[in-house]
Amino acid sequence: MTAGTFHTCGLRTDGTVLCWGSNADDQDEYVGQADAPDGTFTAVSAGGEHTCGIRTDGTVECWGNNQHGQATAPAGGFTAVEAGGSHTCGVRTDGTIQCWGNNAYGQSSAPEGTFTAVTAGWGHSCGLRTDGTVECWGFNNDFSGNFAGQATAPAGTFSTVDVGDLHSCGLRTDGTVECWGFNDHGQTDGPGQISTVALGSSVCRPYGTPSPHHTAGFPLPGWAVPSIGTMRVAVLFVDFPDAVATHSTEVEAALGLPYAEAYLEAASYGQLDVEFVALHRWLRAENNYDHYAQPGALGDARVVVDSEAVRLADPSFDFTGFHAAMTVLPSSHFAGGENNLYGLSTDEGPVGPVSRVNNFALDDPREPFRWGDVAAHELMHGLGLPDHYPYDSSVHQPPEPSGSQAEVVVRGDFGLMGLTAVFRARAADRRHRIDWVYPNGSTATSYTETLGAAEMLGWSRWQVGWLDESQVRCIDTPSARVRLSPVADPGAGVAMAVVPLSETEMLVIESRRLIGYDAVEMERFPNGVVASVPRLAVEGVLIYTVDASRLTGQLPVRLAGDSGNGQVDAYPILVRGERAFVAGYTIGVVAADGNTHIVQIIKGQP
Repeated sequence: MTAGTFHTCGLRTDGTVLCWGSNADDQDEYVGQADAPDGTFTAVSAGGEHTCGIRTDGTVECWGNNQHGQATAPAGGFTAVEAGGSHTCGVRTDGTIQCWGNNAYGQSSAPEGTFTAVTAGWGHSCGLRTDGTVECWGFNNDFSGNFAGQATAPAGTFSTVDVGDLHSCGLRTDGTVECWGFNDHGQTDGPGQISTVALGSSVCRPYGTPSPHHTAGFPLPGWAVPSIGTMRVAVLFVDFPDAVATHSTEVEAALGLPYAEAYLEAASYGQLDVEFVALHRWLRAENNYDHYAQPGALGDARVVVDSEAVRLADPSFDFTGFHAAMTVLPSSHFAGGENNLYGLSTDEGPVGPVSRVNNFALDDPREPFRWGDVAAHELMHGLGLPDHYPYDSSVHQPPEPSGSQAEVVVRGDFGLMGLTAVFRARAADRRHRIDWVYPNGSTATSYTETLGAAEMLGWSRWQVGWLDESQVRCIDTPSARVRLSPVADPGAGVAMAVVPLSETEMLVIESRRLIGYDAVEMERFPNGVVASVPRLAVEGVLIYTVDASRLTGQLPVRLAGDSGNGQVDAYPILVRGERAFVAGYTIGVVAADGNTHIVQIIKGQP
């Protein structure tokens, strides 16, 4: 729902837009701001006398008063759009902001850099940068010409920002509200701390970042696909004249789809049934890949590739009844992945969000490569979950090697969404040992420097509804003792303990065992060699913090002991007899058997 000056618009559940109210300008001349176009949209914003929406292919369409060009949207893909008084701003898929329309006060002169959100007022605009800071531009006075300051944003980090005619307000990451600008009616006298407890079922379920963002809190965004029951995914395979797949789509599918299906169904404890339906032929794009990768009139290359895949598939593929889609490029030429929450526009209606697999070009071709973990990660984005790793890679800098050949830097990964830390360890630590067995019976030993404990975090499972309230212990007392069942297979036991630190921050404790996707991985190579690769160095208790106010890619989840640079002192698993002081609490593992860990939680230091 969005309200303009004298009209209102809403986004229906089928993706169409309905508007009502005035359809004229201030001279009572028809301009059409309430005459929504046909088709399906993922977002809509009503301004002064115009309206804009994001179509399911990521493009923006506007209608209504266009006196200043505010309804002439640029080409390309967008993740957000905001209609102001007589100008419009949008966040492009690369994170940059583009504004169009009236620029009498500089309100359409967006600053450089990357943003996650933008908001447009009468004569000024504000954006939320990817580092959480706010920047505003445009009209900065009152209507008498005196300085008001609505475009002078305060320092600090915010989770949301919004603007009025002559003032602006933001929700800080500590849960407080700060406003700035004209204050003739007390509009900048903010209420201080805003409680989010009422928006969750308990103090341990913090309200997360607002839709359409992925979130580390509750609830999940409205566009998220079902996490319980059947999730049907349409799979399209795309190659290019200059990157032709020399293997079949059946071979490509086998490299990823079975793993992704098995992983998600196991992570859901059997509550999710993933059904992939693939169109088994390579859809040859009309142009070379470089053509789509160039900036310009085509807009976002990835959106164009998705749209072209649908155009090629639509005559022979029925998109009816799908919750999500996946486009797969040949793994012989591409790698990586990403998620497009706005989906695809097909003959049968909108389908989305879209998981893109193998969408970044490699320098040199290779043998087709496994990508099931990438597909599972991107599909979890489709359920609304954020990335836990930082988008700014400079934030996570590994420690400098000590220079000793007896010491190495080891990376520990946990879960599916990129929770990572690095630490120094002995080069020949037996917990990191890989055992090799050769066809002739001989053996060898090496040591891994990457430990990928892939079992999904308990917090992520709780967010999507795979853990219920009885399996989560919310600690609201100064001390508690909790028996934790392994998160991989908790049965009816408690899988996770949560300690609220603030209205948005939580301390989370869970038990990890050498089972499921934390078990030793047996890698079998075509030449007959078998390697036993550890994924979890040792069984024990994992501790991490969640900040639900942080956006995806801004470290919403951190391992205990990580101050934000991605470094920890040692492998972040506590075993029996060990304890750690984290966020004002002492957590100790006081007992362990083959099935459970008993954890003592005490506020303060003992």
